[in-house]
Amino acid sequence: HHMNSSMKWVCPICGTTQLPKLVAEIIWNETIPGESRYDVLRCQECTVSVADPIPSAAVLAEYYARYNPTVESEYRNTKLVEANRPIASKLYDRATALNRAPVFLDYGYGAGAFIKALPDKDVRIYGAEFSDQNIRQLQHYMKEKKEYNYISTVNLNDDPEMESIKEHIDCITLFQVIEHVSEPRRLLTRMASLQKDAGIIYMECPNHDSLFFWIKNLVRGMINRKNMYGGVTPPQHIFGYNRESMKILLETCGYKVEEIGSYRFADGLHQAETSDWYPNINEWLRDDNKRTAIGTAKVLIRAVDLLGQKIFNAGSGLYMLASKCSDGKRRLNMKSGECL
Repeated sequence: HHMNSSMKWVCPICGTTQLPKLVAEIIWNETIPGESRYDVLRCQECTVSVADPIPSAAVLAEYYARYNPTVESEYRNTKLVEANRPIASKLYDRATALNRAPVFLDYGYGAGAFIKALPDKDVRIYGAEFSDQNIRQLQHYMKEKKEYNYISTVNLNDDPEMESIKEHIDCITLFQVIEHVSEPRRLLTRMASLQKDAGIIYMECPNHDSLFFWIKNLVRGMINRKNMYGGVTPPQHIFGYNRESMKILLETCGYKVEEIGSYRFADGLHQAETSDWYPNINEWLRDDNKRTAIGTAKVLIRAVDLLGQKIFNAGSGLYMLASKCSDGKRRLNMKSGECL
């Protein structure tokens, strides 16, 4: 059921009917749930890249059941929480401008480091997850902390539409989540319905147009990585977003984009865990354990990524901050990016 070239296709992001561009083929050599081959299609209009076919809910459920769970550790409760403080305080400042006691929703919170990095006074936080283990871990953390009643967990297996959330959310966050979502428009439209006018949404995801991916795509045959093309690695990452397609996705769902850009790994603000993943040259020189083949590769990745961000403005990650258009003005003027 792969697309043949004469079939018309509707882009799942911008909704344009067209003949998309076939840019690559994904081939898995190991057995995985669902297909072992996917096409990567690029929309001629919004330039998103997407796996075809899009994996079904059943395939995704089976795939994530085998996914290595995020195990609670000393590092995740201390260093990773500290690394999340800069972004937590930036978003907390934005949210308190809307509401003195702001309400947050972190969708797909993983280890929960962002939730733990937010202040614990005059704030309400919802953490939504598919992973039972992540939910148990956050609940355990809440029990350890005496004043934990400001955090509520939402199990997305039982409550996929998040109907248990009965209040307006001032700030929604999706860190490294949107690229995994098979129906992004549906999800973000639901997010917008949980917010009042001017409520904010903040997301981070891989930058499909990064220098790092451009190099990786050139060598993917040589390094036996035919199971990825840029940001697309189905069934895990279904979409490869760049600035254009991400802006269109948010605007289509009723948001006005305020900030959008790329970032490099380990920049001290975005995707906090990368500062631990990718050592810098000094750490590499000081620590024998980092001077392995993989450690050296990671130093080079960090250097290439710094170059990509500084020279080409094409770092490995994308971040976006958007605010909800008022309900009376759901339409966005695509030229000016203003709510109408």
